[in-house]
Amino acid sequence: MKIARVEHRGRIFHGVIDGEVIRALRRDPFSGEGGYRDPEELVDEGSCVNRAEVRLLPPCVPGKYIGIGVNYRETARMMGMAIPDEPLVFVRPTSCIVATGEDIVLPPGAEVVSEGELAVVIGRRGRHVDEEEAGELIFGYTLTNDLMSVTRYHLDGGNPTLAKGYDSFAPLGPHIVTDRLEEGCELATWLNGEQVQGGHSSDMIFSIRRCISHVSRFMTLMPGDIIATGCPPVPVRVSAGDRIEVRADGLGPLVNRVVAAPDGIDETRI
Repeated sequence: MKIARVEHRGRIFHGVIDGEVIRALRRDPFSGEGGYRDPEELVDEGSCVNRAEVRLLPPCVPGKYIGIGVNYRETARMMGMAIPDEPLVFVRPTSCIVATGEDIVLPPGAEVVSEGELAVVIGRRGRHVDEEEAGELIFGYTLTNDLMSVTRYHLDGGNPTLAKGYDSFAPLGPHIVTDRLEEGCELATWLNGEQVQGGHSSDMIFSIRRCISHVSRFMTLMPGDIIATGCPPVPVRVSAGDRIEVRADGLGPLVNRVVAAPDGIDETRI
């Protein structure tokens, strides 16, 4: 099942994608701590809209956007890093998030890289969750593009908070797939029509369930939270005018255009 969050004539709602129609849900499936395993229970059968008439929004409004760094073996090898003993976690502000079709705005003077990733969407509240139980927290999966200013990263001594914290640096969408990915999925990023990044989720160092369990040791996961699971090799540099597309089996495409920041921005604040 594919769940989208859309705007239609000033109204914002979630709906089930059914061919060329979106069947509206009666309420946000992430409201409350429990969430819903089956959004079909929330479908308002009398409220359908044509897909061509809506604007896609980020598929959820997370309280937390959590990232897992260096989570593919080949990525670690290419970076000259040892395989980490546990997931490398960072948190970014949700003001980074934009929808498919929205622009990625580059800070002036900064070298920026793009990392297409599979993201897991949390559907239930969880704290201190065992790895075996972590699957019960999963609502579904979506795509994200984890962008970073390499310039800012080095200026901050390797701290990714500001380097990944710019507005528009976390495209998310275009929808959520609630089907299980027990066998994993192929993931690829395309730049201006050419594939520049790719891999299979089975090549992750830490499984999705392991990542969920690990994060829940330190913070309460809530419905709608996002965990970006890391990028396959290799991060790719992007420039103004580029078109980035992230795809995975049954997901996407997540498409965004890269633009330069407006004139007048202080170029020393990269």
